[in-house]
Amino acid sequence: MKKILLTFGLLIYTFSLVAQQSFTQHAALGERASALLQECVTFQETAGISAAISLEGKVVWQDGAGYRDVEGRIKAEATMLHRIASISKPMTAVAIMQLYEQGKLSLDDPIQQYVPYFPKKKDGMITIRHLLNHSSGIKAYQSRKEAFSTKNYPTLKEAIAVFQNRNLAHAPGKGYSYTTYGYVVLGAVIETVSGLSYRDYMKKHIWNPAGMEHTDVEIYGNTYQQKSKLYIKEANGSIVPDQLTDLSVKVPGGGIQSTATDLLKFGHAILNNQLIRQETLQMMIIDSGHKKNGNPYGFGWFLYADASKPTGRIFGHSGSQSGTSTQFMIYPDQQMVIATLSNTAGTWSKILGLNNKLGSLVTDPAQLKMPLRTAIMIDPSQLDQYTGSYQSDAGETVRIVRKGKYLYLDPEDHNQQKMFASSAASFFFRSNSLPDASVDFTFSSSDKITEMSLQTAEATKRYIKSDVKSLAWGLYNAFDEQGEKSAIKWYKQHLEKKRWQISSDEMKTAAYNLLNTGRIIEGLKMLELNVKSFPSNSDALDEEVMNNVGYQLLNAGAHDLAIGFFELNATVFPSSANAFDSLAEAYMKANKTKLAIKNYEKSLELNPENPKGQAALRQLKGGD
Repeated sequence: MKKILLTFGLLIYTFSLVAQQSFTQHAALGERASALLQECVTFQETAGISAAISLEGKVVWQDGAGYRDVEGRIKAEATMLHRIASISKPMTAVAIMQLYEQGKLSLDDPIQQYVPYFPKKKDGMITIRHLLNHSSGIKAYQSRKEAFSTKNYPTLKEAIAVFQNRNLAHAPGKGYSYTTYGYVVLGAVIETVSGLSYRDYMKKHIWNPAGMEHTDVEIYGNTYQQKSKLYIKEANGSIVPDQLTDLSVKVPGGGIQSTATDLLKFGHAILNNQLIRQETLQMMIIDSGHKKNGNPYGFGWFLYADASKPTGRIFGHSGSQSGTSTQFMIYPDQQMVIATLSNTAGTWSKILGLNNKLGSLVTDPAQLKMPLRTAIMIDPSQLDQYTGSYQSDAGETVRIVRKGKYLYLDPEDHNQQKMFASSAASFFFRSNSLPDASVDFTFSSSDKITEMSLQTAEATKRYIKSDVKSLAWGLYNAFDEQGEKSAIKWYKQHLEKKRWQISSDEMKTAAYNLLNTGRIIEGLKMLELNVKSFPSNSDALDEEVMNNVGYQLLNAGAHDLAIGFFELNATVFPSSANAFDSLAEAYMKANKTKLAIKNYEKSLELNPENPKGQAALRQLKGGD
């Protein structure tokens, strides 16, 4: 009897020891995860954020950081209610697969079988399968106004009317075109097959069975408890309130709100076969083979990693829309689910990076002990000493450029990466493309920078600083910091100085960077300078890019700015009928009839076979 009691006591002790170890590990994970969350706020990457991790169906950590309401100083909580954006798509896809399991639809059925008002397309038949994996050819939003709609659509049929008559991007099944609109059609399929509204079906068959008490369709104008306000991170780094949009045009593909912990419940309902069978899930996470770049896509799921990766398989979805950036991942081999929800648009890449770091705390426990980096501010008057070109022994050139109070690493592909100082000689990045990378500068005895080393996980590269600075990037900084008049004056003063050099390609790239950050007038002026500086170089502009920017401005009602882009395009490409046609259209919309006629005539002289131009010219001249 004593022996039996001793053995039983040993078992109790062993169980207690294992439980204590598990508690300690989860406590360390939680402490580190909360620190990563706070770090994201400290580096001003989001106004507010909530996130959670579950293992084997149990929540092991949840927290919030920053503010749910910045103006009201209301702090973010783990239970904060968010727009989840495109994380709505896998929920809709699971609903479709439920109906497939019940034999109520076939994946290769034409969509007109369930949505008869959706017109057949000349390019081919669109099936439910095509909609699930974004190979239908249905295009994405046609304009920013459409993507950030404030109009209400009471039914999915009315939402579908927005895009149903448009041409396809490609024949169904012959390409990959990511589109929320395709999932709006899937929502209409669910309504027809089930006899329920989309919202009622999701409540009855997805959200309630999974225990998702706080998940619902967002209704424009309604007030919700613990609902986060909407913010956006602008190009200059400031975080400001974002516009309140009406999500009714996109409900099944991006109109749902939820919490981080509710999303964990959804993930484990998937893993535990509560919503669909295991074999059905396997169908959903097979690469469709259509997407050429980025992560592969299955049926409603991005496929982030396969079984060969150290993390094991990962699938999930991201989301980005007005006032939110989100990431949701399921690790089936780890029985882990992670949800990260930010109330700030324009910061999705940072949320993805944070979500990955949270996952690595479980898949790579060594990350629990990695030191967190803190940044210091360098006096802005000292930043210019770091800028310039640096060249490696292999001839690779990178630049360090300054934008306001920060330096940016600008490699040959111009994918600029913001640098944070840990000391006057050492900088680091918070970038998904340069994880854990750092830059160290070497100073001479006279305190001048002579070289830098770029250390990444793969290698350390040494670069020697060039004595000759780039006029193009100096001009970029002048435009960015001082505005148009001061920048042009600066340009004229430095053009003849031998210590400055310039190339047309650098000028063009720097100008397009200004355009990409919303500095439209400055970008146009820099392009004009490029054309004047290199009058015989047709590569000083990209004709298609200029035309696209012009039309974006034209559609936004900025007629004079659009004319500026089209005029410059026509100057550099005098043999392009399209350049003169676009310029004529801009003049016509600005009610400058004589100039419109002159440029339509020039366009038709270069290309007589342009019926649109012929019709416009007849209209302008008073014909029929």
